[in-house]
Amino acid sequence: MRTLLPANAKVFYYSNIKKHTDNQTLLLYGRRVTDRQVYNFFINDFFPYFAVPLDEQNMRKIIALENTKVIVKHEMFADDEGKKTFHDQYNNPLVVIYTRTTKDHEVARGAFGNTFEDDVLYGRVFRKSKNIYGFFAIPEIETIFKRRPIHVDRKGHEIDVPYYIISHEQVIGF
Repeated sequence: MRTLLPANAKVFYYSNIKKHTDNQTLLLYGRRVTDRQVYNFFINDFFPYFAVPLDEQNMRKIIALENTKVIVKHEMFADDEGKKTFHDQYNNPLVVIYTRTTKDHEVARGAFGNTFEDDVLYGRVFRKSKNIYGFFAIPEIETIFKRRPIHVDRKGHEIDVPYYIISHEQVIGF
């Protein structure tokens, strides 16, 4: 299936993704296809998540963890008719739990016995959710967040690498 890109979108080769030092922000590295210039994108609105079976005991734990601010939110996905759509391999409904940081993710995960998708690395979860396998696109961005003064490329040349703050919704993977 082909992804339709906005006319003003910039296309990048996927280079790398890693957690920033605050354990919440992702740093997405890419090289623009047209001129091979390196770009870095801060993504600070994508939260680590995992799923647990939907039952009364787990819901009590979720509410208790939300009160301590470990859990940001939880969701139960349903279709238009109200049927639960996120299931385990036995067709039991699941609740998706979002945490603020990866450290909170570990704390919340430890409170539940049976969890799903909790062992996938944060950067890989983002790549999977956005379908980034080789290329990604970002609509035209004009505001530069900051510039790192010195970055040395593989040949030893100093280059200026622009950093941008973007929403995870702006990333179009293909």
